[in-house]
Amino acid sequence: MLIGILILALFLQNNPFATDAAPEYVVKQYTIADGLPLNAVQRMVQAKDGFLYITTYDGLVRYDGYEFTTMNMLNAPGLSTNRLRSIGIDSDGIIWVASPYGNVSAFDGFTFTNHDQTSLTDLPHFSGSDEIAHQIDRLGTKKGAILPFMQDFDLRVSGNTVYFDSVSVSINGQFVIENQELRGGFEDHEGTIWIFTRNNGMFQIKESKVRNFNGSDDFRFRNTYSIVQKSPQELLVQGFPRFTLNIDLETSAVENLFFFDEANHDAQYLFVNPVDQTVYASTESFPLFELKSNRWVQADWLDSLEFLPQTIVTGMYKTSDHILFVGSTDGLIVRKDGAVFRIEDKTGQQINRARAFLSLPDGSLLIGTNGNGLFRVNTSDWSYKRYVTDDGIASNFVRDIHSTSNDTIWLATQDRGLNRIVFNPEGEIVETISVGTSDGLLNHGLHRIIADPHGYLWVNSNGGIMRFSEQNLNAFANRETSQLLILKLTDEQGLRNNEGNGGVSNSGTLLDNGLIVFPNQVGLVIINPDEFLNIGADNLSQPVIDRVSFNDQSLQAGLFESIALPLGERDFRVSFTLPNFRNPDMITFSYQLEGLQRTWRRPVSGRTAVFTNVPPGEYLLRVRVTGPDGTPVFASMPVVVPPFFYETIWFYLLCGFLFLGALAFIHRYRTEQLRLKELRTRSLLELQTCYVIRTDLAGNYTYANPKFLETFGFLYKKDEGGPIPYSGINCMSSIHSEDQPKVVETIAELMQNPGKVIQVDMRKPLEDGSYAYTLWDFSIIFKPNGKPGEVQCVGIDYTDRKKQERLLKESEHKLQRTIESVPHPLVIIGEDLEIEFVNEEFERVIGYTEEEILHTDVTKLLPDADSKARARRLWSYLRASSRAKKVPGFITVKTKSGGELSVFLSLNHFIAGDKKLSILILQDVTELKMRQDVILKQNKTLRDIAWHQSHVVRRPVANILGVVDLIQNYPEETLSQQAELLDMLKETTRELDEIVKDLVRKSNESEFAEDASDDSLKSG
Repeated sequence: MLIGILILALFLQNNPFATDAAPEYVVKQYTIADGLPLNAVQRMVQAKDGFLYITTYDGLVRYDGYEFTTMNMLNAPGLSTNRLRSIGIDSDGIIWVASPYGNVSAFDGFTFTNHDQTSLTDLPHFSGSDEIAHQIDRLGTKKGAILPFMQDFDLRVSGNTVYFDSVSVSINGQFVIENQELRGGFEDHEGTIWIFTRNNGMFQIKESKVRNFNGSDDFRFRNTYSIVQKSPQELLVQGFPRFTLNIDLETSAVENLFFFDEANHDAQYLFVNPVDQTVYASTESFPLFELKSNRWVQADWLDSLEFLPQTIVTGMYKTSDHILFVGSTDGLIVRKDGAVFRIEDKTGQQINRARAFLSLPDGSLLIGTNGNGLFRVNTSDWSYKRYVTDDGIASNFVRDIHSTSNDTIWLATQDRGLNRIVFNPEGEIVETISVGTSDGLLNHGLHRIIADPHGYLWVNSNGGIMRFSEQNLNAFANRETSQLLILKLTDEQGLRNNEGNGGVSNSGTLLDNGLIVFPNQVGLVIINPDEFLNIGADNLSQPVIDRVSFNDQSLQAGLFESIALPLGERDFRVSFTLPNFRNPDMITFSYQLEGLQRTWRRPVSGRTAVFTNVPPGEYLLRVRVTGPDGTPVFASMPVVVPPFFYETIWFYLLCGFLFLGALAFIHRYRTEQLRLKELRTRSLLELQTCYVIRTDLAGNYTYANPKFLETFGFLYKKDEGGPIPYSGINCMSSIHSEDQPKVVETIAELMQNPGKVIQVDMRKPLEDGSYAYTLWDFSIIFKPNGKPGEVQCVGIDYTDRKKQERLLKESEHKLQRTIESVPHPLVIIGEDLEIEFVNEEFERVIGYTEEEILHTDVTKLLPDADSKARARRLWSYLRASSRAKKVPGFITVKTKSGGELSVFLSLNHFIAGDKKLSILILQDVTELKMRQDVILKQNKTLRDIAWHQSHVVRRPVANILGVVDLIQNYPEETLSQQAELLDMLKETTRELDEIVKDLVRKSNESEFAEDASDDSLKSG
């Protein structure tokens, strides 16, 4: 949306460092690139609900501070034309628009109604004394919305005089818009000035609470870094390139304190000793300099220490007990009671690149470094503790430290946003919380934290300046609230450049008069925190729930008292807004669907809530808009998601009754099944079709049914005709020795899983010396106390099935040998034409191996030119017959090498399991086809000869016969006439001779073709 922002310091003699400095203004232009349908804006008004309405020759446009919405004949039924010019609002809030051609429409915020001009004179807002279009324009003027078109006039805004004419706008005599074809303008409810033009869109002029300062015409500066207040009247500023400034805070006059003949482009850092007001500066060439009598001299109290080449000072700090700390790239230097020394641990490890300092109530000192983490120094014995990312801090690059309480601090980091750290009494980190761009920060690169007297923290960053309520920030870190309130200052609010500067501890300061000064890429930014105390609090009206969308439909929510979705629709979107033109980026939208969501949620993008798979029910959609001070305003609308019949309470009750009935039925059914099971168990013991035995846990028989004894009782029989004494005998004696280990493993598994039934197949000896193949179900029979008592085995004899399986395997083996013996290529395919099997002859003739051809489409064997047609032909043959069939004619088959063979195709069908398969036998008839082609060609030649004989030869023969007849029947002809007849006879005879020669030649060609064919077949 942002085309360009012009920040105007309208009062050049104004001192920006004064608490009562006059404001600057931000001028912002909107064109078709921002959403306007045309750059030619006709009129503008503001409705009672806060929306701006703009007439263009492409429809009526609504603007809410975020996006333009165009209503025209395509999307707004009732609008009779898109070419709209005049606009006004009556006392009832109805918007009237008119075209240059007399079309008049009324808009109530949702729908358009067309009006005949003659009927408008009966309304109290109109009369018959003037054109309706002019009356509509004046209607807007009466409501204080639109200013007279193309006239010069003054307007008082915030105590300033704003002057308009047809080409320019000025405020207190300073031009803010020039050389434009202006059509008019007005002041909205928030005090913003709007100017609309003939061909350059429209302009917004709003007051900025941010002040920018980069010197005067005598001396301009840009990139600033260190800022320190030397005295109530003096501000020292250091930056690039080549300046160290002394700014008079009462007059804003700038003096450059040059280094060494104006060569101070190396200046890095400034510090003022609060005790003696000594000014220190560091460079890339020398450790530290002092300003004495406006001259820079090297600090001689550092001479006792040796420094590495190119050592620079990175920070300085003086404690309340007058201990001076100097951070550098060559360690942390301490100056106390005249002594100068470095802090080192027992291993000689130093604290390098210290740049942020904070004194703690226990007398220790926290030090943030550039890449080396955070240090806690005990000033009594100079021992220290180091914290790095492995210990919980978010980043090793610490740029500033702010204390919230005795045990809690906030770090401003170079690359990880804000980081809150909580210590225990022993100085160990017990909690760390990070706040980054995903939580709403403008940028993760922070420079400075400055606390104002009102409980707010001001943070400069690479993306602009942010203000946090310290109470809200800690509540957010404690998870006591999900809403982080951030007031954001960017170029939209008046910054000339969003990128702040830092890297040193004094990259920003709180002046004695309460103003905050931050450095950035184009100078200084000055903020008066008092002016931001109530920003946005009195400008928030009620949010507007705008549109409801589902599937391809989009409805205006304002036309309905509630949102009732169609039956079966569970996904929908709701868009909402709140007109705000002064600070649209400073308010936060959130929503909650009561009855479904327990917490407030932020829109993923824009101002739209997205709901998916919402259960049926009645809900309340609540929209909350929060200003930068935390003041919320709300809007709500009921939402009804209708249920299907099977989702209603009556359906659930019915299902409940059916469920209870089903439970009763199941109970009765299971009781009956248990009774029947007991009966079956009793009958099973005596069953003559199954073997039933029981053994104790040692494997000794306790029971065997008659069927078992009839078959295997011979193993235990002693007396002929007497009872079989099986009881107490171990069951292993009736099991083949190779199957006995399986039985032992099964019993062991049953003891581990007593409720399990395990199936075991085993061989048992028969009386004739052979073995019976049997299949048994093993299970545990429990004692009344619930412990395993016996093993029950129920078995069947499947010897006959085993024999059938063996015969089937032998049959399959014979079939395989039969197929392999076929002397021609053989292919088996399925109904989907996929190849299931090929024989060895196929591999030899066609060239594909089983691995290459199996499970591919049979059309792979057909030539590419006509594979589809031949596949359809083959498919028709497969479907046309269920019996063996020989396909008429030749089929061309493509080999792996790319050659082609002519084959006779024989096919047959058979069923394998549930699959229908087809056998294709490919008989190579390539030689036969070549001979057939030769015969066909000879036949054609003979037909040509016969044709010549019947047609061409007949003509000269007829001529000869005619001449002979003349000679015989007319002997009286003269000699000359007879000579002429003889010439004719000679010519005709010659013609007949040529015809006979031609016939002989064609006959010879046919014989040659046959010989060539024979030769090619032999060579092949």
